Amino acid sequence: MTYIVQLFTGAAGSVAFGILFHMKKKHLPLAALGGFLGWLLFIICRECWGGGVFFPTLAAAFGIDLYAEILARSCKSTSTSFFVTSVIPLIPGSTLYYCMRSVVEGGIYIRRGIMEEIHFYMH
Repeated sequence: MTYIVQLFTGAAGSVAFGILFHMKKKHLPLAALGGFLGWLLFIICRECWGGGVFFPTLAAAFGIDLYAEILARSCKSTSTSFFVTSVIPLIPGSTLYYCMRSVVEGGIYIRRGIMEEIHFYMH
């Protein structure tokens, strides 16, 4: 049940950003489908690769990029509008906030788990 809520919330978030970015109304359902499929791919990859978020996010972003390129050609529109609205569910809220806070303050304020994950992927 939790996954279903997450999928539909991701689709709704993609539609909201599509409206915010003045996307054509006929393309809003495609943005919702992109957000839904992107988050579905993230969930599947996270279950396959364990608890990390780097590789599932990378795989989902790659899948969303393919989706956006295919839609751009079939709808005769730019792929950027489809990509940006579909990738919104993958943007980490608290992780991005604490990372930016750390950069702005000049100190290390990142939680230990995130720091270990970044260290693992850097080496």
